Amino acid sequence: MSRLFAILSVVAAVFCFLPEAGAQIRIIPRERLDSIAHPSLSRDSALLVLSRTEIDLGEISEDAPEAFFTVKVTNTSSRDIKIRQTISSCSCLKAYFDRGMIGAGEEASLKASFNPRGHFGTHTYRIQVFTDDNSSPTSIVKIRVKVNE
Repeated sequence: MSRLFAILSVVAAVFCFLPEAGAQIRIIPRERLDSIAHPSLSRDSALLVLSRTEIDLGEISEDAPEAFFTVKVTNTSSRDIKIRQTISSCSCLKAYFDRGMIGAGEEASLKASFNPRGHFGTHTYRIQVFTDDNSSPTSIVKIRVKVNE
């Protein structure tokens, strides 16, 4: 009986004095999850105007070749905007600009491709465009697709 009491005392001490030892699940607030899933745009997001912000690729077979699409981007500001990088939310989605600098009033093309291999199901992906002005994405393009086996 005293041995059981000693074991329980040690276990209680561990959980009382080392709370992280007992916690295996970390709760992430809903606001933080929402900010990751739907990042806010930078203050100068209106400077770049996209011809489409949402693209529905429809249903694609997993054996289908890559799907290519283009989004026209217009610089509506009075200054040149440098595209720092484009980030996609999945390695199956590749995106790049036809040039790195968009002059004032000029238009550029955001070219992208989606490879359906190994991505069964219905998905929504994002392409984020970052410019030289901020660390926040300036523009976001959402891509929806259903990949059938």
